[in-house]
Amino acid sequence: EAERKDQEKEFEERSADSREQWASEEEERNQQAEAERKRQEQEGETERVEEGLTKRDETEAERKDQEKEFEERSADSREQWASEEEERNQQAEAERKRQEQEGETERVEEGLTKRDETEAERKDQ
Repeated sequence: EAERKDQEKEFEERSADSREQWASEEEERNQQAEAERKRQEQEGETERVEEGLTKRDETEAERKDQEKEFEERSADSREQWASEEEERNQQAEAERKRQEQEGETERVEEGLTKRDETEAERKDQ
């Protein structure tokens, strides 16, 4: 009877030790799992931050491209305006010369007319 009780006690102690060891191992597994979850979460945060930086970089690059395009269009517009202004100036100069030439022609014609009138008056006299 005493041996049986000793064996039962020993079995209980081993069972208790096993339960404690199992609980300890389970706690360690849980801690490792939690640490891994936190690591992955942190990695995910890092990825999101990196993605955010990448997105910000992309947005900045797009903004710079748009500014460059705007500048190019502005430069093209300024060049076009200057070209059109030059054309307008040339047309105005050509018109001025045409009118000047026309004025000369009129004065020449008037001179001839006056000369003709003078000649006619002289002949009349």
